[in-house]
Amino acid sequence: TIAGTATVCQGQNSVTYTVPTITNATSYVWSLPTGSTGASTTNSITVNFGTTAVAGDITVKGVNACGQGASSTFAVTVNPLPSIPTITASGNVLMSSSASDNEWYLNGVVIFGANSQFYTAISNGFYVVMVANVSGCIAQSAAYNYSTTGISEVSEQTEIIIYPNPFAYQAVLETNHPLKDATINIVNLLGQNVLQKNNIDGQKIIIERNNMPAGVYFIGITENKKLIVTKKIVVAD
Repeated sequence: TIAGTATVCQGQNSVTYTVPTITNATSYVWSLPTGSTGASTTNSITVNFGTTAVAGDITVKGVNACGQGASSTFAVTVNPLPSIPTITASGNVLMSSSASDNEWYLNGVVIFGANSQFYTAISNGFYVVMVANVSGCIAQSAAYNYSTTGISEVSEQTEIIIYPNPFAYQAVLETNHPLKDATINIVNLLGQNVLQKNNIDGQKIIIERNNMPAGVYFIGITENKKLIVTKKIVVAD
């Protein structure tokens, strides 16, 4: 008997299915529903359900030099994702394209109680909205960079340079004045926090790539709980 999750969402990844060791099997053959990916020759498989995955059967059978054994079958229901929401703004009022089931985030952190279609922004930063459907499947908007001071790349008060930019392994961030007990956040284009450095002092900071995939990110510096500057950075292959 195959063990695992019987109901998943499109786009759900790293879902594991296992079967007890099959007597006399030296290998295993798995098959997956359309739109799902994963490969294994053992009695366990990790499955990624793509955004177009559909419901179907997971099967497995044992194999040895004499041939293939009988299949075990496990039915999986794949629920669809809601439509991806978008964010528009009128002044400091942000609006989700979804009329209901919204949850707002700022710099990757949930804003407790912010569940309506509209949210009045009181802080600079990167906002995203997530929408869930009746199946519990979630779609997330692209990040919206909100600023009350019109900051695009650098502010008038604080200037930063990052070099090299793009960078492959590490970069240097320098400011025009010493930072004191500052926080540095790096977010991706979905508004998800991928790196945070706290209690920063000084004018020169080393930014390590760590596990960031290649792509475009935004780096923000916060002092006294206020975003003082943002800048685009690029991680190269």
